[in-house]
Amino acid sequence: QLSINRYIKSKSLTLPFSLMFARRVTLLDDCADTDKYPIPKDIMSIEELEERIDYMYNTVFPAINEREKKINEVMRKRFYDNHMLVDIPVGAQVMVKVRQRPSKWGPIYDGPYPVIRRNQGGSYYELKDEMNEILHRSYVPSELKIVNVDEKAIDDEYFEIEAIRDHRGKTANREYLIKRKGYGERTCSWITADDVSDPHILQQYW
Repeated sequence: QLSINRYIKSKSLTLPFSLMFARRVTLLDDCADTDKYPIPKDIMSIEELEERIDYMYNTVFPAINEREKKINEVMRKRFYDNHMLVDIPVGAQVMVKVRQRPSKWGPIYDGPYPVIRRNQGGSYYELKDEMNEILHRSYVPSELKIVNVDEKAIDDEYFEIEAIRDHRGKTANREYLIKRKGYGERTCSWITADDVSDPHILQQYW
């Protein structure tokens, strides 16, 4: 406990003990050296105690408070610079980031799901599935990705892969040359692993 009270805090630049008792910490070896640290003969008077309390209240505490405000402002700015806050409106279609993917070939996002509710600060969102049932938990904005869903274009956006003909690039940015089922070889095109909804197709290729 003594070591904790002697630790100088970065925000206040002082000891917790000194802030609490308005004096320095008396170490264990101080008591033995009475020449260096003589034991006071007179107890502090009420006037002296009130003067010390007044100094702490009107000088020390306000200075520490101003310093902590500046430090908190710097930390807040650093946080918001590194964390973009996304305002997702109710009714928007979102994809949900998969927490535990079955394999590295598994989809990164699942969905889409409509947003049905959010809390007042916009830090948590509730979604519902295709059966119109609310999902089992709420989601934070960093887990969601807004998508534009055009139901008329769904059939054109999704197609069945008949075979993978080739691959290129390193693992992180690898692309696959795929042949669509029902189309000729001239229609083969390059896609990434994220564009493949069925991971078994990639597993069979390797």
